[in-house]
Amino acid sequence: MDQRLWNGRALLGITFYDNNFYDLISFLSTGELISIGVLPDVANSTPMGGAYVNATLQWAKGAEVDYKMDLGHGFLFQGEYTYADALVTKAFGVPSINPLFPDIPIGAFSPLEGARPFRIAPHSGSLALSYNHKKLMACLRDIWSGVETTVHFFPIRFLVTPCFCQIGISLPRIRNST
Repeated sequence: MDQRLWNGRALLGITFYDNNFYDLISFLSTGELISIGVLPDVANSTPMGGAYVNATLQWAKGAEVDYKMDLGHGFLFQGEYTYADALVTKAFGVPSINPLFPDIPIGAFSPLEGARPFRIAPHSGSLALSYNHKKLMACLRDIWSGVETTVHFFPIRFLVTPCFCQIGISLPRIRNST
């Protein structure tokens, strides 16, 4: 839903979602392939010790809010926020253990059943103030994200990425006058 405000100078958008995702691709090792019914001879002949299969189900529900406002005199304010509640409802991965987090079972190649999907933070957003005039452009932007989980390879390690905040400033750009 989008709603214009203040004589069209502002736009407020709100989106709600409730989705189910089927047949998501996951990597299963040779042993995991055998555990889901793949013949051992076939599973053992896979390159890289496993195969990618359509084996994962997950749901996600949440909301997104965005706001833009023309402040006048070349200034524009923008803000976005996303809340994402997501859960893996079916997965065939076998838990692995990272020595840095020995009490937390992890999926080495895909998230485990009952866990959050990889790289989906429950909270994220951004704010920006930009200036755009005939010969000058500049922007100040703040981006943040909540805690998310992921797996990094070389060396293989499981990470719980903490919340982060990134502030960026675009240097002015002088436009050619034509």
